[in-house]
Amino acid sequence: MDGDMRRPRIHKFFHLGNAGGVTTALLQDSFDLESLLQETQVPGLRVLTAGPVPPNPAQLLGSGRMRELLAALQAETDILVVDSPPATA
Repeated sequence: MDGDMRRPRIHKFFHLGNAGGVTTALLQDSFDLESLLQETQVPGLRVLTAGPVPPNPAQLLGSGRMRELLAALQAETDILVVDSPPATA
């Protein structure tokens, strides 16, 4: 999952679209996780891109919807890796 909402890059590494992703899931009333997860060329690896850059990334990442999204991802996956911005800038 690409958790870097200000400078998303994971979609570029895997040559994926970024029209929908974390932002989409957090801003919609409901989300279909299967439609947001994208297959990669790596067998068994699916990616949830960041989606469009929101005006308020910190609020979205700290929201209850984010906890719901993480819980849904944990239930769907064997291992969940969240890419985030550097902790010290």
